Amino acid sequence: MLRVISNYSISNERLENISNMNMTVVSIYICYCLYYQVDCLFMYNLLYVYILFDFLFIPFHRKDTILHHILVWLMFQYNSIYNIPVDNFSFPVIQLFKTEVSSVFLGTSYFLKKYKANLLICNASNMLFVSTFFYYRIYNFFFNVVYNPYFYQSITTSNTTLQNYYKYMLTYSLFGLNVFWSTRIISLVLKKKNAQAKQLD
Repeated sequence: MLRVISNYSISNERLENISNMNMTVVSIYICYCLYYQVDCLFMYNLLYVYILFDFLFIPFHRKDTILHHILVWLMFQYNSIYNIPVDNFSFPVIQLFKTEVSSVFLGTSYFLKKYKANLLICNASNMLFVSTFFYYRIYNFFFNVVYNPYFYQSITTSNTTLQNYYKYMLTYSLFGLNVFWSTRIISLVLKKKNAQAKQLD
């Protein structure tokens, strides 16, 4: 988006750097707030500002990330339209914040690879990313969100057909995107293992 505004004067690499830095800083702060149970209203507003701001730095070829940001923006609109409380560590909001844990290691892995850090450190960061991604974005998201009746009760106010469609569409779309990303992660891991095996032969 920012490349269009600036007449393509900003390189994709620079946009990637800014986007990953923003993601890493925001996700680290969210993890800090979760651990120390800081008021989640500020975290909620911070994440909203980050999503809007980060739209400017997403390269056009990252269509899955653009879709993710649109879905998260729609979730914020849902909460605003239906007056879903976000203070006092409300259950649905906490589930959203938990998905950001893996983003910490996604960001650190990006910069460790970019600046050619020690291979052991890079592998440790990658392993932490993969493990936290599958735990928080697949396992935890499925059982605490997708398959949890309490989650849907906690975000239901009017119980109209439109609200029901809206909340289920968002929930399943976000989970579907996480599943899509998980298949890409598995594919990359297998590809890396095969490449290492060939080197040993």
